[in-house]
Amino acid sequence: MVPLSTADFTRIKDTISKSLSAIAAVTPAAIGHILPKTEVVGKLYEAHVLSRMIQDLHHIEGLKVDLIGTGGRVMLKQKGGPINRAFPYFKLYKKGILFAELFTDTYFSTLSYSDIGGTLERSSYHELDIALLKPNCAGTPSFDQVFIAAECKATDMQKSIFREILGFRRELGCLVPGGIPTNFDHWPETHIRCNPASVHIFYCTDKTVDDYKENAKTYGIVLKHEPMS
Repeated sequence: MVPLSTADFTRIKDTISKSLSAIAAVTPAAIGHILPKTEVVGKLYEAHVLSRMIQDLHHIEGLKVDLIGTGGRVMLKQKGGPINRAFPYFKLYKKGILFAELFTDTYFSTLSYSDIGGTLERSSYHELDIALLKPNCAGTPSFDQVFIAAECKATDMQKSIFREILGFRRELGCLVPGGIPTNFDHWPETHIRCNPASVHIFYCTDKTVDDYKENAKTYGIVLKHEPMS
């Protein structure tokens, strides 16, 4: 992807701030404080995808969204690790009841680790760019506590990346021919070919990602071409 100019960075960041503030009922200035401060394309793209997901969860799925933790003006978490509520995150409500919580750059413990057990090693967890989780998770949530696992790539789509996506999905659950119901009524998917029924979404700026859509769908993976402009 072509590097962003300062003007493009500011424009995109302002668009994200306005869209999130309209849904989370906080000022654009408050949102602006938690977004990336420098022209790092990858992190800005994560913020763009976060904004898109929040919009879809609100407008399509019908969830109420609250942004937690803007008072300290700390940026969204931008380095992988366990859940850390000192950083801003989102609470999502369905019909007045807490339905899920959304975090950035969060580790989850894998399906294979649940079988092996023991000490949590480097191979026992993976990082989610954006994680929609069951409410009240702490530390490193388990694969079966994930509602949506979102990855964000502002880069060219390569076949090697698709192989990585398939491997990542394997650590979130097992293939279920025919599919099972998810926790969602409308968006992102109502049924998925994976148990537990997490929705794995891969967002990419490269339209070539569409070439892999049908194969990905077989394994319960949603590929989305999402430009940042």
